[in-house]
Amino acid sequence: MTDQRQANETRRDNEDQHGGHQANEALQLLHQLSAKYQWVSVLQHASTLRMAEDDGSLKLLPHQQLHVAAYRILALLQTRQLERATAEISALGTLSEHNPKYRYESYAKLYAEARCGSFVPFCLHVVALEAAIRRGEAGAVDAIHAHAARVSGVQRALLLSCAACAHARVGQMEASVEVVLQLVRENYNQHALQTLSRALLAVGDVECATNVVDSVATRDATLDALLSAVKGEYAEALARYQSECGGGKTAVSNGAVCLLHLGRLEEAVRLVETAVLDGGEDVLDEGVLFNLATMYELAEPEGAAGKKSQLANVASQRGRQGFDVQLLNR
Repeated sequence: MTDQRQANETRRDNEDQHGGHQANEALQLLHQLSAKYQWVSVLQHASTLRMAEDDGSLKLLPHQQLHVAAYRILALLQTRQLERATAEISALGTLSEHNPKYRYESYAKLYAEARCGSFVPFCLHVVALEAAIRRGEAGAVDAIHAHAARVSGVQRALLLSCAACAHARVGQMEASVEVVLQLVRENYNQHALQTLSRALLAVGDVECATNVVDSVATRDATLDALLSAVKGEYAEALARYQSECGGGKTAVSNGAVCLLHLGRLEEAVRLVETAVLDGGEDVLDEGVLFNLATMYELAEPEGAAGKKSQLANVASQRGRQGFDVQLLNR
C-alpha cells in the first residue's frame, strides 16, 4: 500500500508540474498577443483557457486566474467593450489586499512553498483604475493617487503617469502638470523631463518648457520639433519631423499639421497617405487615420466618401485588432 501511495503521489506531482508548465505557457502566449496588440486573439485565448479549466484539462492556480482576468479586461477595454469589462471587474469583487479570497494564506495547500499576502497582480489594479477613469467615475483619479501612495519604484511612476493623463483627459491641465512635476522630483531622468516639457506645452508655458528641454543632456528630436511648432516656426518644425524624427505616427501627424499651417494641404494628404499605405502598424493609428479622413474632406469633398471607404478597408485588414473603422465615416 505504501508503494502504491508513493506512486500515486509521484504521478500527481508529475501531473501538477505538467499542468504548471501548461499554465505558464498559456500566460506567456497572452503576454505575447497583448504585446502585438492582438486584442481579439487575447479574448479568444482567455476564453479557451476558461473552458479548459472548466473541463479539467488545465489547472490554473488562483494567482494565475487573476492574471488571465487582467489580460481579458485589458483586451475588453482596448476593443471598446467598457460595459463587459466593468461587469468582469465587478464579478471579481474587492481587490483589496485584505480580501481573504485573494490572499495566498487561503490556498496554502495549492502552493508547494509557503506564501503570504495578496496575489492580486499590479496590472489588474491598473486596468480596474483605467476602467473607472473611462466610466467617468467620481473619485477615480483620487483612487489612482491613493494606490500610488502604497507602492514605489516603477509601479508608482506608472500610476503617477496614469494620474497625469487622467487629469489631462478631463481638462485639468494644471493638475496634470503638478503630477508630472512630482514624477520628475521622484524620478529625475530624461524621460520624466521630456514628459514635463510636453505637459508645460499643453498649458501654454512655452518658455518654461524650453528651459526644461534645454536642461536635458540628450536632445529629443521630436520634442525640439514640437517646440518649434508651438512657437509658430512651422517650416523649421516640418524639417525636423522629416529629417530627424523617423516615420512614426507622431512625426507623420505633426508633420502634416505643419504643412496645413503652411497652406500646403495636398502635401499634407500625400504625407499621411503614403505613410499609411507603406508604413508599419504604428502609423495605422486611429488618430492618424481620422486626421487623414478629415483632410480628404477638405481637399476633395466630392471624392471623400470613396477615399474614406478605402481607408476603412486598410484599417480593417492591417490595423490593430479593436480598431473602430466607423470613426472614419463620421
